[in-house]
Formats: sequence, C-alpha cells, structure tokens
Amino acid sequence: IFVYRLRSRGNLNIKNMKEALNFRTGSNKDDSSHKYLLDRGFEEGVNLDLTNDSAATIRKFVAGRLDFLMQTEYSMITQLKALGLEYSHVEKLFPIEEYDFGAPCLAFSLETPKAIVEQVKKIVLAYPHDETKTQN
Repeated sequence: IFVYRLRSRGNLNIKNMKEALNFRTGSNKDDSSHKYLLDRGFEEGVNLDLTNDSAATIRKFVAGRLDFLMQTEYSMITQLKALGLEYSHVEKLFPIEEYDFGAPCLAFSLETPKAIVEQVKKIVLAYPHDETKTQN
C-alpha cells in the first residue's frame, strides 16, 4: 500500500500519515484502509472522505476533491486506466509499511462445485500465512 497524490498537486508534501491529518484522504467505507485511518486519528467527514464505491473514490481523487489516497500500485494503475488516465497522472509519496491487509478474501458462486472450493482452499492454505487470520 502506498500513499498517492495527483502529480499536479506538488504543493501537497507529506512524509507520513500524521502529516496527512491536515488534509483530506479518501477511502472506501469498511475497507481495511478505512480502519487503518480511523486508528491513526482520521475523522469521517473531517479529514476522511468515505464512499461505498471504489470507482467514486478514484473519481473524487482525480477531480482534486481528495488530497490523498492509499492504494496498492496495481489498484491505482487499473483504476486510472478505467478512467482513461495514465499512472503518470499520480505520484507515489511513501509506502505504508505497517499496513495490515487482514485476512485475504475469496468468494465463489453458490453454483461452484464443492470439490473446486475444497481444492482451492487446500492450495491457499498450503501457502505460508498467519494462522490467526485464517477462517475455514
């Protein structure tokens, strides 16, 4: 996860999340970044802008209504591409080293055969992981 700003907003120079408290950061409601930001003193409606839609969040960011976004590089690239923008439109400021993604999620259709679900579960559980975050 990285903190991003629009490249055109070079006046927004922060080096850590504490400094970001003075600006408006966007997140998706109930996303892991939402909890991360709340835990670091961000307040909904003050310096934390929430939406229920990641596409709306990136549109607000690109329109300059948000100062910063926390995203993986892949998410940022794909969301910008969906808007017809290049990755060069944004600037990566710094990584969030202590960010905890929580348990990974995977969903299947109700029509997915149980054998396939069990096979995928077996493969996923074979990878190194934190046992405290694994649900069966």
